[in-house]
Amino acid sequence: MFGKTIYEKLVKGYTEKQWGKRAEELPSFIIKRLPVRFVYDNNYFNDRYQGIPIGGYTGIIEKMLERNRGKT
Repeated sequence: MFGKTIYEKLVKGYTEKQWGKRAEELPSFIIKRLPVRFVYDNNYFNDRYQGIPIGGYTGIIEKMLERNRGKT
């Protein structure tokens, strides 16, 4: 899927730490789950709406709490 140098520097150590086994012992489908991109878009996935909400997460949580205060 990608070159040996990229694999050794970016994938091998993390994968072994994550799964607790040598990379050679793991089934190949594990590595195939990694998204490989050939564009400079640094978003992790291609959803239209993604990112931190305007005003951050605090505003969303505060509104949720306000709505639920009288319901207990």
